[in-house]
Amino acid sequence: MQDLHSILLSLQKEKLVDIISTLSESNINFKNQLLLLISEKKSSVENSSDNAVISDSNQAKYEIQSNCNDEFSLEPVSKKSSPQEKINLFKSLFIGREDVFALRWSNAKSGKSGYSPVCENKWQSGKCDMKKYSCADCPFKLPVRLSDQYIFNHLAGRDSVCRDVIGLYPLMEGDLCQFLALDFDAHAPKAQTSITSTHANGAIATYEHYKTVPFQWKFDILAVKKVCNEYSIPSYMEISRSGNGAHLWIFFSEKVPAKQARNLGANLLKAAMKQNHSISFESFDRMFPNQDEMPKGGYGNLIALPLQGHSVKQGHSVFVDDVFRPFDDQWAYLSSVQKLEEKDLNRAVKELLAITGDFHVRRNEDDENKQVSSIIENSFNVEQRKKSSKRIFQELYRLHLAIRFILRKREFQNMH
Repeated sequence: MQDLHSILLSLQKEKLVDIISTLSESNINFKNQLLLLISEKKSSVENSSDNAVISDSNQAKYEIQSNCNDEFSLEPVSKKSSPQEKINLFKSLFIGREDVFALRWSNAKSGKSGYSPVCENKWQSGKCDMKKYSCADCPFKLPVRLSDQYIFNHLAGRDSVCRDVIGLYPLMEGDLCQFLALDFDAHAPKAQTSITSTHANGAIATYEHYKTVPFQWKFDILAVKKVCNEYSIPSYMEISRSGNGAHLWIFFSEKVPAKQARNLGANLLKAAMKQNHSISFESFDRMFPNQDEMPKGGYGNLIALPLQGHSVKQGHSVFVDDVFRPFDDQWAYLSSVQKLEEKDLNRAVKELLAITGDFHVRRNEDDENKQVSSIIENSFNVEQRKKSSKRIFQELYRLHLAIRFILRKREFQNMH
């Protein structure tokens, strides 16, 4: 392979293009390798290449592994390590379903984007009918396994509209998971919060939040991370792809019940709220995994993986310290990650329950009902009926999002 690699490197760019044009789709992996060689020949190294997840100078050295389940040992990894070493480290931390995964899609015409499972039969006539079936319910679904090549593309981030971003399904067979991620979002809808404590004198303390606090998510995630530190729970902050929020990651050394992992997340939030009555925590969006059990016929919620190359160049999708400064060497930092063992997970939940068992978070339902009623009235009054179907659809979608937000928050409040 090394001899062939040297020969290919010696070829002119035009000759490589000729070779690629003769390859069929069955040789897609080899085609990708040649495309990387062309990119290497025509690209100069940018000043920021040292901060890139996978730099251009390393791309030609990457050899695709045919089996992503191969055993590998992990040596300390740094930004100077090979792409394969980085991928191995990445796979050892961000563990989810490998039999199915999603990629981001983007529609330039509509301006919409989202994620959908990668399927061999996608867009195949007579098999793929997205108007009739969801991907999870499709009788012709043929999911593609998550391979090193897709992880490489994600880390390299060479697609200009980020269609190489991987969405991982953290909930695995047996309702197990191997990480917990808490999502804090600057765009979460505002709502009044009541915090109720019954272990003192039964008094109810209510805190109203009518103004948006800039970077509220930073206060919220730091409060939760502080609780993690107090209970010896290793946790790691990552700025989201948008830059307007963050994930707090907790990694497990083995597969653990998703319900217990989510119990940990719920009680971390409750403990943080108990310590910080003046903080609304309205930026909290959800946990991953987002379900205790696998939904019937579904995959569960996905999470966009970090270190996506395109976002990294913007200072997003990276891990940061307690003052939100990105670590200079992301890979060296990830090499230092400590994982929580199941026995320590159970210990932490038990200790947290001892102080949060009688502490409850309550949404003000009157405010929630007014929020929904206002949207309904604006969508269905007499004057609005004359609007185009497109506008009505948009308002119905707003209603859908509002109801979804309320249900999600109430689900969290009902957790133990």
